[in-house]
Amino acid sequence: MMNKEDKLKELNKLIDSAKIAFSDDFLSLPKKNNNKKVINKKNIFLNTKLESKNKETKKTSLNFEEVKGLSEFYDKDYFELEKIVLNCSKCEAANIRQNIIFGKGNRPSTLMVIGEGPGREEDLNNDIFVGKSGQYLYKWLESINLNVEQDVYLSNIVKCYSSTNPTKEIVSACSPYLVRQIELVNPKVILVLGKIAANFLFNLDMSMKDYRGKIYTYKRIPSIVTYHPAAVLRNPEWRRPVWEDLKKIKQLISI
Repeated sequence: MMNKEDKLKELNKLIDSAKIAFSDDFLSLPKKNNNKKVINKKNIFLNTKLESKNKETKKTSLNFEEVKGLSEFYDKDYFELEKIVLNCSKCEAANIRQNIIFGKGNRPSTLMVIGEGPGREEDLNNDIFVGKSGQYLYKWLESINLNVEQDVYLSNIVKCYSSTNPTKEIVSACSPYLVRQIELVNPKVILVLGKIAANFLFNLDMSMKDYRGKIYTYKRIPSIVTYHPAAVLRNPEWRRPVWEDLKKIKQLISI
């Protein structure tokens, strides 16, 4: 039988063991006769909570330097953005249009073509760059060996027909969609058709004559500005300048 002194020693050992077992230190102590550490259950629980929280806040956890260069819809994927656009009624064009023309093409794309806005024919057909101007644009792209279905994404500054050239109010309401669209399409080169689109993308106010012949960048993407195909159909003398611009596009793509 154990005497009082031995019992007291044994009791103190049990108390010490209990203190260790219920302390945070126990969670990282090695087991006896085992080189592996005991799994830190407390830390696993905390890490799981943190991971869950990070997933929930992922869309808003970017720091200021990362967010400031992104669009208003930086947390939307392509299909989420399209759904938002197809339900838009932010400007007066919503009362005139028949359809909302979001854009179409390959993503990511070799070339993104950005025009001003849908015409009446596009609105009625619920498609982008149709009719004579669309056919003419396709010929331009084919002339520099681009496959429209595989290499190109087509879009406009504004997504709705408005019976006149897009006003500043309409451009202001609609352009944030395009900003995110460009981020998602991630083209190698941008072809800008017309000065309304160019004025928005490069935050300038110039004539087409002044825009032409230069290489611009939009968020580090090399860009060329040329006449809209509808305008060239009305002014055949612009065909030669357009061809010079298309050759620059071809050179940029090949780099």
